[in-house]
Amino acid sequence: MISGTPILIVAPEDTALVQYAKRFGWAEIVSKDDFMSLTHALEELIINKEKRQQIGTTAIRTAEERHDGKIVRQEFMHELSLLSGLLN
Repeated sequence: MISGTPILIVAPEDTALVQYAKRFGWAEIVSKDDFMSLTHALEELIINKEKRQQIGTTAIRTAEERHDGKIVRQEFMHELSLLSGLLN
């Protein structure tokens, strides 16, 4: 993500990866299991320079904002504390 290279995800609609990419717009997604959907997505990324740039820019921003080690550790500790509260 941080490289800014356009990302193509080929996965079922109900996966966490697809939902995350859709929520933040950092990838082109193919969730249908057919050759034409994949072909269309690849053609779109090859032909549409603006779309490639937009996906790359969004991926960089998402990585900077959500994948920084300090932020991830803080969020993880917060989730653990919520879980701990449920167990007590």
